Amino acid sequence: DFNLSGDREQSVLPRGGTLGYMAPEQLRFLLHEGRADEAEYSVRSDLYSLGVILYELVAGRRPFTLGDATDDVKATAADALSQQQRGPADPRTANPLLNRGFASIINRLLAFDQAERIHTADALRDLLDAQMRPLARCARAARRRRKGLLASAAVVTVAVLATGFWYASLPPRQVRLYQHGQAASS
Repeated sequence: DFNLSGDREQSVLPRGGTLGYMAPEQLRFLLHEGRADEAEYSVRSDLYSLGVILYELVAGRRPFTLGDATDDVKATAADALSQQQRGPADPRTANPLLNRGFASIINRLLAFDQAERIHTADALRDLLDAQMRPLARCARAARRRRKGLLASAAVVTVAVLATGFWYASLPPRQVRLYQHGQAASS
């Protein structure tokens, strides 16, 4: 929620959004009734909101839990700001399959201090591209080697089945030991 539906000329609060997706600087602005420094807003505020969305996508829940904002918006905003200051749980606790690099990017997007956040959408794109390169290379290699991989899998399967059938055709161990003993005593 980037508050895109608002109109600056008609809106009392030019910065807003849904509390669960608002950056700390937006919450401070809301709590101080619009008396915050406008210079505090930047692309990083929007990137913070995108970080909340990414966290939600990979973890299945938002990074911070909020009460019902309909009761007291300011109390809910204060609670959200407090939780943001403590920081989110590592998204890999909710999704252990998540790669460390992606988790690191999400954590940087959700940094409480703007200076620690990713600076621009271009920088975010570059970081995400860098994380995707190894996966893309593996996928391309698998596509190129698909016939070879299938042939290898077929050979291994036949070998395992042949070994299994051969082993199954042998008499039980006790019978083999008895036969070996019989042959040795004759």
